[in-house]
Amino acid sequence: MKPSKFIQYREPNPPANTGTTPGTRTDLGDLVDPSYQLQCPKKSLNRRVTIRHEIGKAPIMHTGLLEQRYLQPSWVTDAWQLYNDVRATMHPGTCWTLMPEFPKNEEEVREAFMDIVQKLKTHWSGGDNQDVIDTHKNRVTGSRDASSLRPDIFFTGCVTPSGQSPHWSSCIVAAEAKTKKARSGPDTFGQLGSYAEQIFSAQENRRFIPSFFVDEWNIRFFIFDRGGAISGQLIEYHTDPWKLYALVQNFLFSQGPDTGFDESVFYHDYLSYILTTVDPEENADGQVPISACISDTRYIVEKTLFHCTNIRGNGTIYWLVKEDAQDSDARYLIKDSWVVGGCAREQELLQRCKGIDGVAPLFHIHNVMFKGELDSVSKNRPPGAKTDPLDDRVHTRTVLCVSKGAKLLHRFSTTIELLEAFRDAVEGVLSHFIICHI
Repeated sequence: MKPSKFIQYREPNPPANTGTTPGTRTDLGDLVDPSYQLQCPKKSLNRRVTIRHEIGKAPIMHTGLLEQRYLQPSWVTDAWQLYNDVRATMHPGTCWTLMPEFPKNEEEVREAFMDIVQKLKTHWSGGDNQDVIDTHKNRVTGSRDASSLRPDIFFTGCVTPSGQSPHWSSCIVAAEAKTKKARSGPDTFGQLGSYAEQIFSAQENRRFIPSFFVDEWNIRFFIFDRGGAISGQLIEYHTDPWKLYALVQNFLFSQGPDTGFDESVFYHDYLSYILTTVDPEENADGQVPISACISDTRYIVEKTLFHCTNIRGNGTIYWLVKEDAQDSDARYLIKDSWVVGGCAREQELLQRCKGIDGVAPLFHIHNVMFKGELDSVSKNRPPGAKTDPLDDRVHTRTVLCVSKGAKLLHRFSTTIELLEAFRDAVEGVLSHFIICHI
C-alpha cells in the first residue's frame, strides 16, 4: 500500500507530514518533522481559565479513583513484590529517602520524583519500551505555544531517541510536580486540563486522558473525558509506598490497564485505519443500509478534515476515508463524536434528510464498543462515580457517502464552482435545521 501524503506514521525517516498524527497505546513514536503543527488549543494560560470554566471550578470527586480504575489484584501483588526489592535502599523507614521533607520549590519535588521513577524503572524490565521524561531538561515539541505549555512530567509510549525531544503525539500521561503549599490552588487543575486538551488534539484515538500531580507527600489522580473530569482523593505515597510503584508501573507498561486509547483507530505502514463494527441487532429494524450489514469494515484515512479540541463536549472529528479494498475507489466521510443518548437521534435525522441536496447520505452509523462494552463516559469511569446524565456521552461513529468525483472545497477549479459548493452546503444545513425542528 502506498503511503498517503496526508498521514505520517512515526517510524525512522517518515515522509513529510501535513496532517494531524495521533498515537496509540502500544505503538507510539516520535515525530521527526520540525514543521509539524497540531490543531492546537489557544495559549495555555488563557486555556487554564477557560477549562476551569468549561469543566467547572472543581472536578467530580471520587474516593479510590486510582485504586478502582487501575489497581487490579494482580497489579497490587506485582507492585508489592517490586516495591519490596527496593525497600531497603529507597524506603527503609517512613518515607521515600529521595524526596525532601521540606522542599524549597517545585524543582526539587520534580527532580526527586523523577529520580524515584528512574530508579524504580531500572528494577522493572517491563518498562523497556516506554519512558518518562523531565520536560524541563527535554522540551516537548508539537505545540504552537511550547514556551508555556509544558508539563513537568511526561510519560511516553516509546523510548525517545537521544537528542530528540518528546512530542505530544507520543504522550500517555502528562503530570505536574508541586509543593504542598502551591498545589492547593485552582491553577493546578487548569494546568492538567490544558495538557489533557493538548493530548486530545494530538491523538485522534484518545477516549480519555489520565493525569496526576505530585507534591512532597501526596499524589492526586485525575481522569479527563468528554463529560469533564473526575478526581480521586489525596494518596499519601510515603504511607502507601506501593501505590507510587503501581502508578508508575501502569503508565510504563504497554500491555497494562486501559489508558484511554480507541483500538478501532490504529496505525500501520504510514497509514491510519478506522474500523466500523456492525452489531446484527442494529440491523433488525432495517434502518441500517444493507450494504453495511457486515461485521467489520476497514477504512484508510486520507485526511483529517476537522478536529474539535475542547475536552467537555462532542469532541467531533471528521475524516475523509476510502475502503481498504484493492478495487475500491469509493470515498466516505467518517464522523466520530460523543453524544448524549448515542447514535439513535442522529440516525433518525439523517434518515429524514435522505435525498436532500447538500446533505451527504448515510451509509452506516453505530455506537462504538470497547472490549465488549459501550464506549461511554459512565462506562469509562469507575463504579460509583456520579455522572450527570447530560455529561454521559456515548462514542458514536457515522459513515457518510461522498459523491463520485467530489473534492475538498479548497480545491475548487473556478469561482462559480466554489460559490455553488457554498450554496449546496448552506441549503443542506438549512434543510437539516428545518427537519430537526419539525
